[in-house]
Amino acid sequence: MKRARGMRLQGIGCVLIVTVMLTDHFLFSIQDGFILAMAILSAALLITGMMIVRLEDARAEAEADRQALAQRKQDHFPQNTPAGQQAPGKESL
Repeated sequence: MKRARGMRLQGIGCVLIVTVMLTDHFLFSIQDGFILAMAILSAALLITGMMIVRLEDARAEAEADRQALAQRKQDHFPQNTPAGQQAPGKESL
């Protein structure tokens, strides 16, 4: 959900700056102060969106690493196996 929000912010920032720049170039001249304000707003939206996406990717990667570590730990140290039986996948020598 947060990753989608970050992607949406990035898209809005891109569309905003492109729309303002194309409007200024092809339709009519916009005051420089307005263009500067829209460029700053667009940059803020893009930066915020990128930060959200990166944080969510890092969280997802950390969660996947944690789950992989838990699985390896469970495979290496099986629990709840009755006495005299081996854990699944373990062969006796």
